[in-house]
Amino acid sequence: MSHLRARAGLYTGILVGLWAVVGSAYGAPRYVDPLVTGPGITAVPGPGDHRHLVYAPVTPQTGKLFVHLPGTHSIPDLFNDLLDTAADIGYHGVGLMYPNDESINEAICATDNGVPASELNACKEDVRVEIITGEDVTPYVDVDRANSIENRLIKLLEYLHQQYPSEGWDTYLTSLTGGAPKWDRIVVAGNSQGGGHAAMLGKLYRVARVNIFSSLEPATWTTEVLVTPASDYFGFVHTEDPRYGAFVNSWDNLQIPGPLTSIDGLLPPYGGSHQLESSVPVTGNGHSATASDGATPLDGNGDPLYRDVWAYMMTGEGGSVFPEGGSTAASTGGSAMDPRALLLLLLITMFWVRSRCGTLANGCYNEYQQP
Repeated sequence: MSHLRARAGLYTGILVGLWAVVGSAYGAPRYVDPLVTGPGITAVPGPGDHRHLVYAPVTPQTGKLFVHLPGTHSIPDLFNDLLDTAADIGYHGVGLMYPNDESINEAICATDNGVPASELNACKEDVRVEIITGEDVTPYVDVDRANSIENRLIKLLEYLHQQYPSEGWDTYLTSLTGGAPKWDRIVVAGNSQGGGHAAMLGKLYRVARVNIFSSLEPATWTTEVLVTPASDYFGFVHTEDPRYGAFVNSWDNLQIPGPLTSIDGLLPPYGGSHQLESSVPVTGNGHSATASDGATPLDGNGDPLYRDVWAYMMTGEGGSVFPEGGSTAASTGGSAMDPRALLLLLLITMFWVRSRCGTLANGCYNEYQQP
């Protein structure tokens, strides 16, 4: 019996290994505690799962990284569909946790917080710069270098390279020791507060693209020169969002190519516009509907209705990048079968055959070859 237990253990080990490999290769999500990635990184205050969310790309890889920043009090785990879409089209995907426990426009840069009215515009810019870089540029927020968006991203990429060296996460760093993000290979995105940080990153660096979901304030900094051309900025808003007007006004300030265009019932490229809106009925006020799990509407197959919009914002390419009825990675409503399900079916068949036949070489042959 010992040899049977040993063989069972071997088969179990092989099964677990295959499952892990297949899951990794096909964009299965991973969760990473920011505190284990580098020294000095501290927990973000507030409830919820404050881990980074990571998706390895479905091959072929594009050589691009998609980084999404959640809004105030939000968490990366609320944006699985968006990151899964990035992985489906060959992007490495990261939902980055960062210091987002206070609203910039309603709590930090507010007269109730002691900010003089004459300094509100400067506050909104300086606070975003400090959260992104960790540089001490304003007294109204305290984010050091270790906890900045930049350092958290750098340390996460270094950690992922250490854990999964064959997946190419080091592609997005200038060096594995003291390096910086290769911003020109990174699509930066965000919802609400996170969308404003994405826009500011495009102002500071030449990034691949900027994706703004339900976001931006018409502050002075949105009228200033951008390092990333406005032609690589994209904005998406729901018409029921309470701050709809402020958002689209700030997009005009940034000179994002328009005009404001409804995506409802259409496929990309929406006439070439980068200012996009939807009026599809949603639950709630529309603020989270543009990208957040559970809030974004679904199609008849249960897939996110806006995934073609997301792919267009990520790539700038027209047409649908998905087959009818499902995504390229895991088509729950289409014809493609999740490879993990296929592997499970194969293993179940193997164990069933062994239970009926003993050894495949002798038992099955003897059983089914008898006259």
